[in-house]
This record gives sequence, structure tokens and C-alpha cells, in this order.
Amino acid sequence: MFWHQYMTNIQDPNSQSYSYKKLYANSLNSEITFIIPVYNNMPDSNPMPQDIKVQGISINQDTFVVNINETGDAILKITPADATNKDVVWWVSNPEVVRVWNGHFRGLKEGIVTLTATTVDGGYSASCKVIVRNPNKNYVQSIQMEKEQYVSYVDEAFDIAYTCYPLDSANTDLYWITDNPEVIRVFGNRYRGLKEGTAKLIAVTDDGKVRAESKVIIRDKNKLYVDKINLDKESYIIGIDQALDIGFTYTPTNATNAEFYWTSSNDEVLRVWGNRIRGLKEGTAEVIATTLDGTVETRATVVVRNSNQSYVKEIKTEKEEYTAKVDEAIDIPFTYTPTDAANAEFYWTSSDDEILRVWGNRFRTLKQGTAEVIVRTLDGTFEKRIKVTVKETTNEPTVSYVKEIKTEKEEYTAKVDEAVDISYTYAPTDAVNAEFYWTSSDDEILRVWGNRFRALKPGIAEVIVKTLDGTIEKRIKVTVKEITNEPTISYVKEIKTEKEEYTAKVDEAIDIPFTYTPTDAVNAEFYWTSSDNEILRVWGNRFRALKPGIAEVIVRTLDSTIEKRIKVVVKEENVVLYPE
Repeated sequence: MFWHQYMTNIQDPNSQSYSYKKLYANSLNSEITFIIPVYNNMPDSNPMPQDIKVQGISINQDTFVVNINETGDAILKITPADATNKDVVWWVSNPEVVRVWNGHFRGLKEGIVTLTATTVDGGYSASCKVIVRNPNKNYVQSIQMEKEQYVSYVDEAFDIAYTCYPLDSANTDLYWITDNPEVIRVFGNRYRGLKEGTAKLIAVTDDGKVRAESKVIIRDKNKLYVDKINLDKESYIIGIDQALDIGFTYTPTNATNAEFYWTSSNDEVLRVWGNRIRGLKEGTAEVIATTLDGTVETRATVVVRNSNQSYVKEIKTEKEEYTAKVDEAIDIPFTYTPTDAANAEFYWTSSDDEILRVWGNRFRTLKQGTAEVIVRTLDGTFEKRIKVTVKETTNEPTVSYVKEIKTEKEEYTAKVDEAVDISYTYAPTDAVNAEFYWTSSDDEILRVWGNRFRALKPGIAEVIVKTLDGTIEKRIKVTVKEITNEPTISYVKEIKTEKEEYTAKVDEAIDIPFTYTPTDAVNAEFYWTSSDNEILRVWGNRFRALKPGIAEVIVRTLDSTIEKRIKVVVKEENVVLYPE
């Protein structure tokens, strides 16, 4: 017999069935039988609950990273969401490293473990990795592969050199994988080529947060590949809207990878499609030809010019050839035409850095031999070479070198935003390496240019002065203090020069001594210019007379608030008509 609603109704004291039962109960000593029709879909008064089975489980992250004594939560997702029994059992691979309870976990000591959650219903499992760090140790922030691209052959094995930074990182054991296991097989930082093709070799830290990759090209030993691309020129000059085809060849001519793509280093200046280029606007760019597999590349410089501008056509130097002794320093006076050239910016180099050292239009001889000083426009379109013959010094006193650098003070105290000059001397005064560079031990506390520093924020740092050859060094301690109850910051009010006017002969170089007030001005940084670069060339507070005429040397504070002009009259060398 099953229980249904009608049977319930019989027991109800208010029901008609119950009344009949009570009426006949005393007269009949037997059970009363009722015929009750039963229909499909009759409602149950007490339905039995349905058991919904678990079908799967997952964890919200694959990897968690915590420090020792830090906690985390592995959040579970059980499907379906309304499963009847959602109880799980947690397991940890090493309970000495991590403790886990109900999905919460705590790092106990440095290490790596696996957490696994298993459902009671159905035995479904999900796992995640927990990495416990020591906060007192460094961990990898970046990975540097030795090369961005490697080329090897089928069946050839190759080791990848790499460096982890910082160098004292604790987690330098990396995971190595590839995006194309059909081309290369990876085991640690070693790979083997399996078949011709391209793949990525990827190095990943244990937490998966830091990675690096290199391209790997696998070649077939039985095939030939492009080893060189030759363009018909190293540089090109074209006009705006002018198009030009770049002639090129490659070797060997029967290479299997002789497919190339062409690009521009600056798409705003130069547009490239195939080996054809078009100038878009004035400027300099490179046209780059590369094999499709990226193994061989060549470049050429392209200068795009404006037809409405003039450009350097000639560079003239005072001499075409110089003879100098070892360790002699010489300036090379020069001019260019036209004087309004748009590309009149030049860089100077040496053809042999062992014989000549060049900075600007000045060179220093280093050893006996012959070399060239090369001056080029910055766009590379014009060049001039000056031959220099260096002879050994004979019958000269012994060359002396800086042995000591002395400063006015061994230690300075400065306020934030204060600028200070460091007075210094060196011995011997005739030292040939008496050229110095100045740096700061902490660029956040001190900014240094030449023998001048500016305090940036409170702290302690050093001003470091070295000879250019690095043989002698001196350090000056600077303590920077916060400004408290100090008077208003002062600025340059006046620049004074030793003279208001100078007279110079052609090719004469003169220093302009100067002072400024107040001496503690915060903007006491100056730049010097010439009112006429054809008459005077100016660098710092020094000028060189170039041709007869009148011009001004102009000195301004870097913020341009104060300016002073010094008149310079340049005369021709005196000519003696009737020598005695």
C-alpha cells in the first residue's frame, strides 16, 4: 500500500469519510473498506528529497604565491551548483610547507606544494600549486637570454645561456617550454632541432610571473640559406613624394629561404612596400631588408629632403692635414656652406680610436701612427676627412699624469634645491690626462654637472670626480638637509664679466671670466651663445674668433631670466709691410 492524499483525507476529523467510520464503529466489529479511485499524477503530501550528484570540481587559480606566515584561499567551484553533497577532502603534498583547512591555507616555510581537493560524492579532484616565499630573499624579476634568436640544424643540440636578475635571486630554477614541440624538443635550457621550422623557446619562473623567450630557427643541413643581402647603396637621398626602387642581390643565389620583407624604421618619414620606397616628410629613416625567417638583415640610410630647403654642400677646415706629437690636443676650426643649411649639425669621429680620440672638433693624439678625423652631417649626407699624422715625442720631458685631486672641502652640507660649486685643483698641473668627469653616487639626492651639484632631496650622497682615463678618483661627501624656516629662495640678479668688450685676432681663443650675484642663486646655471656663428664660435665661457667682424657673446641663465652681452671685435692678423 502506498500513501496518498486520499488516505490522509480519511484521517481528517472533518472529512466525510471519518464521519462514516465513527458512525459504524460501535455497531460493526469489523473494518470498513472504502474504494478509493487512484489517478495518475496524484500529489504527494510528503515527497522524498531527490539526490543530485556531483559532476565536477575546479579551483579558481592554478598557482598561489604567499610569504611565510601569510594566508590564502583556494576557492572551489562544484558543478552542478545545487549538488546535494558538496563535502570535499583537502590534501597537501608537504604539510611542513603549507597547512590547509577548508580551502584556507597558510605558508609555513619556503617551498612549493600541491593542494588537492577531492569530492566525497563521486571522488572528483582539482589541484593547484602553492609557492611559499621567504620575504628576506630576492626572487627573479627578469630573465635575460643570451640571444634573441638562435639558428641550428636538425638533430643538433644547443645550450641556451641566460641570466636571472637580480643575480642573488633564490628561484633561478626555471621551467623551459616551447610553443612548437614538433620543431624543437626542450629539456631544461637545452633544445634539439627535430625538423625544419621555427619555434619559440620560453623560460618561466616557478610562479609563472616572469618569462623570457627567444626565437629558434631549425635548418636542414642539406639545403642552402641566404647568408648575405647586398643593397646597391649604403645610403639614399630622395625628395618628399619621390619614389625609388632599391636594387639588391643576395648570396647564394639558389638559397631556399630567398624571400624577403622590407620595412621602414620610421613610417612617418619613409613608406616602404617591397623594395620600393617613397619619401613622406623631411627626415632620416632606414630601409630594412630581412629574410622571412629573420636570419639575415641589411639596412640602408634614407634621407628625405624638402626641395624648399638648402643643405650642406661643403665643409671647409683650416687645414687638410695635421701633424701632431703623442698626447697633444688640437682644435680643428671649420666652416660650411651654405650658412643657412637646414642640416648644419655635425658629429666627429676617429678612423682609429687607438691613435686619435675625438670629441667635437677637438682631437687628442694617443700613439704614433696615421688616422683620420671624420666630420659628417648628422643626416649622414655629407662628410669630410682630415688626415692626422702622429709622431713620437722626442727630446721631451717625461709625460706626467694626474696623481692627486684636491677639493676645497672634503664634505659639504647643503639644503634642498641648493646649487654648489666645488673648487678643486690637481697635481701635477701639467698632467696630460687632466680631463675630468663628475658623477653622483645617488641621482635622486644629488644632480651633478661638471664640478657643480644641486641638492634634490634630504639624504647623504657622494660627488665623484675621476680622470677620463679612470686612473684617479676622489669622492666628496654631501649631506642634504630639508629647508626649515629658511629665507626666500634667491635667483640670479646680475652677471658680471671681467670686460664689457674684447678685441681678438682671427683664430684666437679667449676665456671670459665671470661672476654672478647672489652667489647662492638657485638658477645659477648658464648657457653661452654667439650672435653670429660665422664670426664667433662659443662653447661655455670660451670663444674662438673665426673671421673679421663684430659679434656678441651672450650668456643667459638656463631659465632665461637674466642675460648679458659682451661685444667682441675680431681683426685680421697684423701684416708687417717693411720688416726690419
